[in-house]
Amino acid sequence: MAQGDACVALTPDTTGVVGNDGITNPLLLNTLVAGVDEALVFPDSKTIVDMPLTAPPSEVYAAYAELGLPDPLTDIEAFQTNATINETLQEFVATWLTEPGTDLANVTGLVGPNPPEWFETIEDPNLKRWADSLYEAWNLLTRQVAPNVSMDTQLYTMLPVPNPFVVPGARFREVYYWDSFFVIQGLLASNLTTLAENILDNFAYLVQTYGHIPNGIRTYYINRSQPPLFSEMVRIVYEASGDESVLERALPALLAEHAYWTSAPKQVEVLSPDGSTTYNLSRYYADWDTPRPESFREDQETARKAGFDPAAPTAATRQLYRDLASGAESGWDYSTRWLAENSTDLSTIRTTRVLPADLNAFLYQMERNIATFADALACADVADRFDAAAKARREALDALSWDPAAGQWYDLIIDAEDGDGLAGPVSVAPNAVVFPSNWFPLYAGVAEAGSVQAAAAVAAFNASGLLMEGGVPASLVESGQQWDYPNVWPPIQGLLVQGFRNAGGAEAEALAQTIAETYVNQALRTWEETGANFEKFNSTLVGRPGGGGEYAVVTGFGWTNGVALHLIQQYDL
Repeated sequence: MAQGDACVALTPDTTGVVGNDGITNPLLLNTLVAGVDEALVFPDSKTIVDMPLTAPPSEVYAAYAELGLPDPLTDIEAFQTNATINETLQEFVATWLTEPGTDLANVTGLVGPNPPEWFETIEDPNLKRWADSLYEAWNLLTRQVAPNVSMDTQLYTMLPVPNPFVVPGARFREVYYWDSFFVIQGLLASNLTTLAENILDNFAYLVQTYGHIPNGIRTYYINRSQPPLFSEMVRIVYEASGDESVLERALPALLAEHAYWTSAPKQVEVLSPDGSTTYNLSRYYADWDTPRPESFREDQETARKAGFDPAAPTAATRQLYRDLASGAESGWDYSTRWLAENSTDLSTIRTTRVLPADLNAFLYQMERNIATFADALACADVADRFDAAAKARREALDALSWDPAAGQWYDLIIDAEDGDGLAGPVSVAPNAVVFPSNWFPLYAGVAEAGSVQAAAAVAAFNASGLLMEGGVPASLVESGQQWDYPNVWPPIQGLLVQGFRNAGGAEAEALAQTIAETYVNQALRTWEETGANFEKFNSTLVGRPGGGGEYAVVTGFGWTNGVALHLIQQYDL
């Protein structure tokens, strides 16, 4: 096709914007939400912010004010110890809110009654039975936004999108950004290409509406995004379908998303160690500096632990809240990756001072993908521009993040003297700690297949201590946070498997197959012993889910199922 609309970045159309609606309206956030959380009306802080209102926020607030309750920000003890307040709030919630999930509708007809023919090649009967159940689970996890949400958005925290989607499951009732890449892998293995394309079109709609893909489709997630894997979703769907219109619909959104990730405050200018060269690299940086609505109580507790008074926030308190929200943007919420050196204390979080190796590898991959898509659509200027951008980012990763002696790409820490990193070129130092994300650049193609660099990375991983009986844990540090040891996360396994396949050579392929088989065995054994598919597992105990973090381990589960089906098909298990 000739250069045209597909070659131009979307300009967000804010007429469809939904924000500060539902119970996250400012009138209710620091009153009703704060009170319900501090009184532990629900064990999970996310429950209250997912409940639709039965009346406009101003009317609900007026009714709440008539209760005459203390201020939950200043009189916390009253909410935590007074049973009468708890009962009053329970009655109020029952009157003025409806159950979580009533903003969603079931979807029929997208998932056929039978899985694709390749399922019949699975020889192990237990594995076959599990795979069949994973296919059937798409019916349980496929949803669409209920029509009434668009009709009266002020009652809901759900963001309207036009097409069906797949939710992770349990407390995660909405579609999530980076989860959806691994979901789409499973959908393609299940020959559910139409549903995969629905998800792509929803994400393009979100970019058109908000200028980026939010963390998830809730008002309280608009302030941040998640690891930018949209271009990879487009790539694998296009490769599966061969439909060029997939690229035509997605490229303008990808151009706009790239601008979001490569503009301040997410992008910073970085000095080389000798000060002779500057590079541009990106970071997670949420547009939020108060407690996260979905974790209001937890963030206030973290602030108190840091010595702050949540009722009288200072600049340092607001920075803590921003770092917590930015840690959530990373998808790794939370991990010692984001904490002060040698710390396991969440109150030392410093996410906005970290330039993550994997984030910048994903952006390199995005730039390469955009160049490829633009070339296919005859957008020559765009292809040239993004080829150059990818080359520059790879040079930055090689110069600053890659450690040839360690055989891995380290996250970079912005010098504390450089403040928020927005005043000019910043100085950085590597965070020389082992995390599996240090090898995600292999997935993104930062190292050439068969190169000395790729071989060094493979050897380093084999010597890292990360290979364990139950899978690769998120770190080697046991902090109590869920993105640390001993938790095994499906997306980490999937990215590592493809990364080592990309690296080339027999040693890398053997490593990829080992990680794939270990993960499938772990997830299968856990399903056999519990009857559930968990979001995470235990690296030292086969057949057991993971734990830790802000909420109890949950089942469902979108990316668990997607990664499993993808690997079962890829390795003919």
